[in-house]
Amino acid sequence: MDNRIWFGPDGNGVPAIKRFLSEVKQGTTPLTIWHYKEVGHNQDARKEILSLFNDVPDDFSTPKPERLLHRIVHIGSNEGDIVLDFFSGSGTTAAVARKMGRQFIAVEQMDYVDTITVERLKKVIGKKVKKDGNLRD
Repeated sequence: MDNRIWFGPDGNGVPAIKRFLSEVKQGTTPLTIWHYKEVGHNQDARKEILSLFNDVPDDFSTPKPERLLHRIVHIGSNEGDIVLDFFSGSGTTAAVARKMGRQFIAVEQMDYVDTITVERLKKVIGKKVKKDGNLRD
């Protein structure tokens, strides 16, 4: 008996056929866990946005940290590749892609695109940011 029928964690669920990883594996199984100490968390990301802008809309209360996107972009692309982000929000993915030598396409339809997304990318592309948020060459 190889325990092919599974009744859920408490034994009272709807019966399901159990399939083992060795039978369904079609790629690489992740071998690591990404701890927040390595890839950051939302509080880090919020601080990153606040360092770029004096006032941040509530829409960005849980942004993704740049360290997390850096790891994802590193795994999924090579320098010079194009990174596509259909929901660019504050522009974190595009900013990280640019910093990593990737090209990017960022799509955003919300009304903050000009004041947040575009402004963040301006700060990443060939400009340095003063502490007050203004740009300088």
